[in-house]
Amino acid sequence: MQTIHTTAISPENILYSLIRFLWILVLLPKEAQFVAYTAIVIWYSVRNRKLIRLNRVTACFLAYAGIHLISIIIAVAVRDYPIVRIAAAINTCGIWLLAIWITGIISESEEIDLDRIGRYCTINLAILFMVFIITFFFPDIYIINGMERRLTWTWDLLSSGETTRFIGLFEYPALVSFFTLLQFPYAFRYLSESRHKWSCLILIPMVLAPVFMTYSRMGILVNGMMAFAAVNYFILKNGVRPKRLLVIYGILLLLLIVCIVIKMDEGMALIYNILHVRPGSNSDRMRIYKETVNRISETSWIVGAGIKEMNSAGVYPLGSHCTYLGIIFKSGILGGIWFTAGLAGTIVNAVRKPEKLHDLFDLMMLVMLALVMIFCVLEDIDGADWLLVMSMGLITAWLSKGICTSNI
Repeated sequence: MQTIHTTAISPENILYSLIRFLWILVLLPKEAQFVAYTAIVIWYSVRNRKLIRLNRVTACFLAYAGIHLISIIIAVAVRDYPIVRIAAAINTCGIWLLAIWITGIISESEEIDLDRIGRYCTINLAILFMVFIITFFFPDIYIINGMERRLTWTWDLLSSGETTRFIGLFEYPALVSFFTLLQFPYAFRYLSESRHKWSCLILIPMVLAPVFMTYSRMGILVNGMMAFAAVNYFILKNGVRPKRLLVIYGILLLLLIVCIVIKMDEGMALIYNILHVRPGSNSDRMRIYKETVNRISETSWIVGAGIKEMNSAGVYPLGSHCTYLGIIFKSGILGGIWFTAGLAGTIVNAVRKPEKLHDLFDLMMLVMLALVMIFCVLEDIDGADWLLVMSMGLITAWLSKGICTSNI
C-alpha cells in the first residue's frame, strides 16, 4: 500500500493567514466566522497530528470558558430561552475556546516575522481608509453577505437625537476603533522601518479620521493615545533623547495650563461638548448596566446567568457594553476569578518583556495592551468573533519568544 504523507502546517502561517485575510473574515456573518475558525483549528490539528499545549494563562481562560459552558447548561435546564439567545451564548463560549486554541497554535511559533505582520496590518488599515473615503461621498453603499446587510454608515437614534456614524461594514461602529487599535502598532513599526520612514506619520490621520466619525468617545480617546505613543516611538527611534523629550513636553504642558487658566470657560465648554456629544448613549448604557446587575442577582452570582437576554428596551443584550461586567454575567464570580487570573498573567508577561529586551516596540505594544483593557470597560472584547481571535492572536504574536524581522 502507498503511504500518504501530509505536510505539516507552521503556526506562523496560521497567524499570517488570519491577518492577511482579516477583511474576508470581518465581512462574513458571525456564524460563518465561527465555522471558519473551527475549520482552521481542526485543519491544523489534523495536518500536524497534535493538539496544543496549554500554559498558565491559556489554562485560566479555558477554565473561564468551561464555567461559562456550565452556566449555559444550567440556564437551559432551569429557564426558558429563545433558541436565538441560546445559539448566541454557545457561539460566544465556543469562540473563546477557538481563540484559546489558536493562541496555543501561535505560541508554538519558532520565528514570527514582525515585518510581514506589519505589512498585512498596513494593507488592512489602508482598505478601511479607502472604504471611509469612498463612502463619505456615497454613504448609502452597503453589502449583503448572505445572511445580513452590512452598512458603511449608520443612523444612531438616541433620546438626544439622531447621529450619523461611520460603521465601515463592521457589525457595529465601535469595532472600527478596535480594528485600528489592534493593528496600528504593527503597521506603524513596519512603515517607520521602511526606506520612506516618514510615511508612518501619514498612518495617523488615516486611522483617526474613520475612528472620529464613529463618534465613539472612548474609541477616539484610545486611538488618539495610541497615535501619541507611536509618535513618541518614532521620535525616540530617531535619536532624540528621552530627557530632551520630557523637557519639551514639560514646556508644552505648562503652556497648556496657562491657556486653560486664561480660557477656562471656553475650555470647560469644549470638554462638556465632547463628553456629551451623544448624551443619550450615557443613559442607555447605565440602564443596561443596572439591568445586568439585577439579572445576575436573580440568577446566580456564583456561575452567572450564562445566556444573555435582551434588555427592557429590546435593543441590546444584557451583559454587553462592558467586557468585565459581561464576564461576571456569563460566568459569575467563579468565572471572573479565572478570567482575572488569565488577564493578570498576560499583564505580567507583557511587563516583563520590555524590561528584558529594552525594545521601544515592546513599550508601544504595552501601551496598546493597556488601551485595549481600558476600551473593554465600555465595550465587549467578544462582541465579534474575529475581534476576540485577533486580540488574543496579535498579543500572543508579540509575546512569543521567536521573533524576527525581514528585509523591507
